[in-house]
Amino acid sequence: MSNLDKETVKQQILSGMTIMELADHYGCSRTKITSFKQQNGLVGLSPNGKTKSDGGTKICNSCHTEFSLDNFYSNGLYKNGRKKYKPSCKSCNEQLRSKAHYSKINEILFEAGREFKCELCGYNKNLSALVFHHLDPSEKENSISSMKTHGIEAIRKEIKKCALLCANCHSEIHNPHLLFDRFFGGDLDSTDEQRGEENRVSERA
Repeated sequence: MSNLDKETVKQQILSGMTIMELADHYGCSRTKITSFKQQNGLVGLSPNGKTKSDGGTKICNSCHTEFSLDNFYSNGLYKNGRKKYKPSCKSCNEQLRSKAHYSKINEILFEAGREFKCELCGYNKNLSALVFHHLDPSEKENSISSMKTHGIEAIRKEIKKCALLCANCHSEIHNPHLLFDRFFGGDLDSTDEQRGEENRVSERA
């Protein structure tokens, strides 16, 4: 493996060489090249204005995959006017935001003595299949799923108004007229049935 020289690498970066190309040239890992750039103030020198078609790329800090720049969210500008990009690709960035959001929710539920599961049937296999049902729709200010950028106190305030349900139980509460037995010949009054389901939720919440 060739030794890395700051001035040589700087010129190679300015000429448009990507991290992957530099790693291949020096026979080292992309992580080593990335660290060398950071330690020697060489970040932001590459022609980041390039589009996918003319080769502008970046390595995601999370999945360590090299993508074209349009796979990264912009993050302001460097002093030289070049565009900055977030360290993680769009896909990883969304996953990180979701993880942080669900961690806040889990903390709120734990502190309140509640569990991250459906309060009617106990389902807890997949987070995407669990929803927060507002017991009084008139009090709803936000859906919990849309509060990824909110602070924990705002989320806590909204969760207090809700029961946590799985997608199936939530759908049954909102669509009592489509319950199988009633739809195909049953004689249950949908209004009474809906009230019964809502009472069950209120008792569990």
